[in-house]
Amino acid sequence: MSSGPKGTRVYYSPEFISMEEKTIEEIEQIRADVSIDVFSLGCLFFNYLTEGGHPFANGERPNEVFTPANIKNGEKILNGRMGLPENHYAYAMIDGMTEKDPGNRWKLEQALETLNEVQRIERE
Repeated sequence: MSSGPKGTRVYYSPEFISMEEKTIEEIEQIRADVSIDVFSLGCLFFNYLTEGGHPFANGERPNEVFTPANIKNGEKILNGRMGLPENHYAYAMIDGMTEKDPGNRWKLEQALETLNEVQRIERE
């Protein structure tokens, strides 16, 4: 049984995709950092809101070859053919959650604050 990466590559964070280039210690740090899950969640939110889109699929449906390469290179398009308008409530949230640099990536708390604010506004 392998202890390598699990899941669908089109939802891996850039640092997770690049793990084969890392030392054992670096891999353990990456796997322990919740920011890889925030990145994946941002991609999933985008997929849900656009009914099949992906922030790194250049306005197309994601595929196992080009999408991970775009993730690794930080080539993101949020407002393309299968995207979101820039004034959409989730645009900035997804942009922050899918930031290439994990140090600049949104924390889960920031995303939850955004969603709670949207819910509060909708109730008014």
